[in-house]
Amino acid sequence: MRSLRILGAIGTAAATATLAACASSGGASSSPAAGAKPDSGITLVYATPGPGAYQDAEVAAWVKPFEQMTGVKFVLTVENDAKLTAMVQAGNVSWSVTDSDPYFDTQNCGTIVQKINMAGVSGSFTPGSYSACGAPQLYSAMVLMYNSKTYKSNPPTTWADFFNPQEYPGIRVMPDEPYGGFFEAAETAAGVPQDKLYPINTTLALGEFNKIKSDSKVTPTGSEEQQLMLNNQADIAIVPSTRAYSVIKAGGSFWKIAPAPTPNFIGINEFAIPKGAPNANIAEQFVRFASEPAQQTKMAELVGGLLPANKAATTPKLTGLSAYVYPGNYPSIPVNSPYWAANDSRLTTLFENWSTS
Repeated sequence: MRSLRILGAIGTAAATATLAACASSGGASSSPAAGAKPDSGITLVYATPGPGAYQDAEVAAWVKPFEQMTGVKFVLTVENDAKLTAMVQAGNVSWSVTDSDPYFDTQNCGTIVQKINMAGVSGSFTPGSYSACGAPQLYSAMVLMYNSKTYKSNPPTTWADFFNPQEYPGIRVMPDEPYGGFFEAAETAAGVPQDKLYPINTTLALGEFNKIKSDSKVTPTGSEEQQLMLNNQADIAIVPSTRAYSVIKAGGSFWKIAPAPTPNFIGINEFAIPKGAPNANIAEQFVRFASEPAQQTKMAELVGGLLPANKAATTPKLTGLSAYVYPGNYPSIPVNSPYWAANDSRLTTLFENWSTS
């Protein structure tokens, strides 16, 4: 999956081994008493972004509580759109639920992933923010960050500054994730108001990117971007909010988020259930459980950079770094999910052609 989250895919075997330890250390009891639980003996294979802070929070906020409540056991693996598609097309699906995004889920609704019934979930979600074949997780944001060692007295404060290497010379870094708001940031830099960002003016946006062509590094993974930032090999960056949390927590306190009124671009992460998934009915119960207000709030409190999607969720109790990177503390512009679902492939190809030309 391509999303705003912080972790890229790693070896499936390593991820599965990591999760086996996770599930056995804190899940439902394997004693005979566990048999009284409604779904004891059922195993769900959950494909996540991979081991790290985000997966740890998913296990603590969603997986372990659901195991304890139902008797279900989880095995984690690493999500991957191509692998999921191949499994479904071969009719040999082993995953029960996966982390996903509304673009993939909309494009493949009814073919690769199936519709999810959200009936009965407490609270509500912004109409159009998630797809028919996805259950809402949380929002994350794409933010503008700068190296305070580079820009000591006159730090960048707008998206226009990111695209102005004359006034703000230095290396620009960004992950290969244009769907998170890259084109919108370029349009904003060019003076396009928020209510005119869609349909995206690709000629205008790519014109802004051309201004920084010789000063930019596009990394294939967020972890590579983080290393450049921590090693002082970058000066200004487009960063997912969860990655901003990781960078600063790992020792990059010299990296700062551009202050208001610079808007972040915010998008939703989803759960999806593969078409033909084993135990799909139990997987659907799990995603409805994770979408409840209490579980959304808990997830946001466990890993920085996330905003609950459920409107009934209470404001997360955050301090220090978690409060600093919390998307709710900054002005934001929502990414238009239906537009991106219809145009993701075209726009991603345009950005990739720009970044590799």
